[in-house]
Order: sequence, then structure tokens, then C-alpha cells
Amino acid sequence: MSKDKSITLYLYDAIYMTDQVDATVCSTILSELTLLNPAYDEAVRFNFSTKGIPQKLRLYSKVNHKKFGQLFRLSRGYLPQLKKILMEEDISYRIVDYRVVQPVSFGKIKGEMRDYQQQIVQEVSNLDQGLIESPCGSGKTVMGIFLLASFSQKTLWVTHTKDLLYQAINEISYFLQIPKEDIGVIGDGKYVIGEKITVGLVQSLINVDRKVLSDRFGTVIVDEAHRVPATTFRKIVDQTTAKYRFGFTATSKRKDGLEPILFHTISPITASITEMDLMHANQIMIPKVKMVYTSFQSRYGDDFNKLTKVLIKNMNRNQLIIDVIGKTMAADDCALVISNRVAHCDILKNLIDKQCPHLTSAILTGKVQKKQREEIINKARNKQLHLIIATKIADEGLDIPVLNKLYLVTPSKSQTKVKQQIGRIMRKAKGKKEAILYDFIDDQIPMLRSQASARKDVYLDLQCDIRVL
Repeated sequence: MSKDKSITLYLYDAIYMTDQVDATVCSTILSELTLLNPAYDEAVRFNFSTKGIPQKLRLYSKVNHKKFGQLFRLSRGYLPQLKKILMEEDISYRIVDYRVVQPVSFGKIKGEMRDYQQQIVQEVSNLDQGLIESPCGSGKTVMGIFLLASFSQKTLWVTHTKDLLYQAINEISYFLQIPKEDIGVIGDGKYVIGEKITVGLVQSLINVDRKVLSDRFGTVIVDEAHRVPATTFRKIVDQTTAKYRFGFTATSKRKDGLEPILFHTISPITASITEMDLMHANQIMIPKVKMVYTSFQSRYGDDFNKLTKVLIKNMNRNQLIIDVIGKTMAADDCALVISNRVAHCDILKNLIDKQCPHLTSAILTGKVQKKQREEIINKARNKQLHLIIATKIADEGLDIPVLNKLYLVTPSKSQTKVKQQIGRIMRKAKGKKEAILYDFIDDQIPMLRSQASARKDVYLDLQCDIRVL
């Protein structure tokens, strides 16, 4: 590879860099865009087949452009680091910007942001790409709406669940005063490109003609952006050519360590809000934590899947859960019970109906149809329901401010998920005096004891008052 002290960078869906770069510098750049694949490591660790699983993940490729010749295609969020390397190596560069702009006017925005929201939007509105890390209850959707309006560009809003899709549509309609029927929808059986804004589901966008993502939008907003490292999510975001590309997430941390994919695809973290910021702004309450120790034991101590199957059917453990719920739920409480198995939700629902007839409850899983799901959520918001028994569908985007109690009834080691789950009860609401989390800990099994320790670290970070029930 020949040396050149001046190169050209073309910006489009990615960064396209001419290959006339010093070999050592090029090696540095490509090594930073090469990650070990945790899926490969896991397969090796458990003696599974590694067929079809790459050992490394490369966020670059080499392409042959008919006009510009041999080019390296680099993930677009890597631009700040790339500029830094080139400057340190005294390599001058020229940027040719082919990113898409599609100007529109949004008119007057209804409502106002809170002070901390306004500060965040001001911090990033002069950027082309950014990642905002902001806790549950901070109003990420509101910040995203005000941010996209500041760019005055036709916008694609990317999300991954029907609940989040319709929440986004409702808030966009309210703040931007756009009739819901004028907001485009790609997903839930619909395919309509809006004149100004389109909200799309990842699982539907993956099947859309690439030209739609390439040419139609000047701004892309990614909700729950920590999911970008997932193959489908990344593929969609990575091929968007919009000039403005922003992501919002409660936490960028992932248990698989693939945060660099998020940073290189969208951007390093450009602005953040902490739970303490929200606490000082009187927007959230820090929950108390009650640790409930079980006597559960199993011979499947090293196999999490088998262990979970046995655990959810263990009647002594399930009875403990019901006893705690029965003793701790007051008449005006609204609580969330989270299990990682649908079958467990069914078991608990049956036990609650039999033993706690004074408590109204409903199951909320991915199997529940949209209309019924909306009815359940609205009942809870109006305090006409005591308990929502849910699976991971409750991890993200469940907007019920009156929730004041949370029961974590199956083990989990993901600090990201736990943080999101806690966020469900941290929002303030009229008449809500406190929030309490009940964590069921299976400390007689080393693996589950270790997972409980990881969850406790989250509680300590939030400065929760932690006690044994």
C-alpha cells in the first residue's frame, strides 16, 4: 500500500476512505474496527459448533467503486476517532459529503421541555451524529422529538416493539401537532411513508427496499439504541444515508461487551443524564430494595436453561412469591411482576387468582394482542389493576407512572435489563409516595447467587436503601 499524506473521505451511509494510507496507520484503523465475537467465544466455551459463527466482527470492508476505485468502507460513527488518528499522524484529509438532506418545516412545537432536557438537546443539536444516554423516566422520546424538529428534516424514527411504535406516534402527534394519520408507519401490517415523519419497526424495515432508507430521510432517530449491535438493528441503521443520525438509550452497557458496535455505528456518547440528575430535578424517586431469600435448590446448578425450567415450577418458591405479594400489596398499589418465562406468568396468575382474590391481575406477554395490551396498560394507569404479570416485554417502553412496586421473580444477570426494569417504578405520579423493589434471591445456587450480586451492584449505583425482607 502506498503512502499519501492527503486522503479523501466520502460520507454517505458509511465513511468511504481511499486506500492511499500508510500501512501502519491503516492497520491501526482496521484493528480498532475489529472486535472479538462473544457468540463465538460462548460456543467454544460450551463445546457448541462454531460453524457459521465468525471469530471476529469487522466493522469495515473493502469495496471497489466504479468512479473512485478501491475504498475502505468504515462505520460512520467512527468518524471522530478517524479524524483524531489522521491528525496525530499528520495526514491531511478532505471530506466529500454525500449524506442525504430532505428539508421540511415542522412549524410550532406544542409544549416545552424540562430544563435538563433542553440542556441536552442544545448540547447535541449542533452535531450531525450523537448518542444520548438517559435513564427511564427522563423523557427520551420528548428530547428526540424536539431534536429532530431542530434539524427540519424528513425523519425516520426506528424502534422495535409495537408498544414503542404507537407511543412514539402519539407523542410525535401531540408535540409536533401532526395528525396521526399523516405520520408514516412501517410495521404492524402497515407500509406508509409520511410526508414529514415515519415511524418504523426494525423487523419490518429489514424487508424494505434499500432505496427507501437511502434516499427518503434527512434525519434518523434510533430508540433503544443499545440494541444496535444486534445484526438486524445494525444492518438497518448502517445503511441509512441521512445526514443526521442519533440514538437514545437508558444505558449503552451490554452484557456481551459489544458497545463499540453501537458507538461506531451511531456515535460515542455525546450527552448524558444520570438518575441523580433526575432526582435533583424532582422527576424520579429512588426505590427501596427488599431482598427475599429463597430455599430453592437444584442439581442443574451449571445449566441456566434447565435450572430456570425447574425453578419456575418449584411450588415452594412460587408459594413464597405469592405470600410476599399478598402481604406487601396494599389496596391502592399498582405493581409489576416480572418473570423471564411465559409459563411462569401463567402459574403465578393462577395462584394469585386463587389465593389473593382481592388483587386484580393481568398477564402481559408478547402473545397478548395489541387491543388487549392497550386495555391492560390503560387499566393500570387508571389504577383499576393491582398487578401486571409480565415477561421481558416490560423491560422497555412500558409507560405506567403509577407503578410503585416491582417483583423480580426469576434470576437475571443483565445489569442493563435490571436497570430498565427498575425504571418502570421510578417515575413520579400524583399520590405516589414511594417505590419498592422485591428481589427474589436463590443464594443456595452459586450461579444464581452471582447473578444476584450483579443486580445488587445496580441497586448500590442508584444509592437504593437495601434491606432483607
